Formats: sequence, structure tokens, C-alpha cells
Amino acid sequence: MLTLNSLLHKIQKLSHLHRAWLALDKSNRDSHGISDETIKVFSANLNEKLSKIRKELRVQTYQFQPVRGIIISERKPSGDTKPRPIRSADIRDRVVQKAIAL
Repeated sequence: MLTLNSLLHKIQKLSHLHRAWLALDKSNRDSHGISDETIKVFSANLNEKLSKIRKELRVQTYQFQPVRGIIISERKPSGDTKPRPIRSADIRDRVVQKAIAL
């Protein structure tokens, strides 16, 4: 059984955070959360950013940020064009979420 401590130990490994980064959908390079840091900016300092996340996870000070609310009106695959709300997490939060999921 996976405990919180064993999960934190696993996801704080730099190799695991790199794997999480590689698994993220980065097709929209300008995507961002509430901090306005885009995927493009995050990737420019990737090792530094992942190391900072790792440190915060290790000392248990990492905190998820609020999500950014967006209304989009892009056509859905079903053809529906009705505007709909979505929420966008900060890039660093997406990395941690993906690390947990992996």
C-alpha cells in the first residue's frame, strides 16, 4: 500500500519530475495558469524549475496555486460551439499532478 510519505519520496525524485514533464501535453506553448508563466517560459529554465519543485516537495512546503478560470468558445468535436468554462492550472502544478498520476 502506498502511503503519503512513500508517494512524496517517489514524486520528489528529479527523474520522476522529468518524466512527468515529458508526459504533459505541451501542444499549446502559451498555455498558463494564474501566475501567467507559460509552458514556453517554464521549459526555458526546466532543470531549475524542476529542482525548485523537488526541494519544495522534499521539505513539504509545496502548495498548489488557485486555477485560472477561462471561458472558451472553440468548437468541440461534437460540433457544439456554446461557450464553456475551463480551468487552467499553473505549469508547475501540472507537473506535480502528472508526477502523482504516474
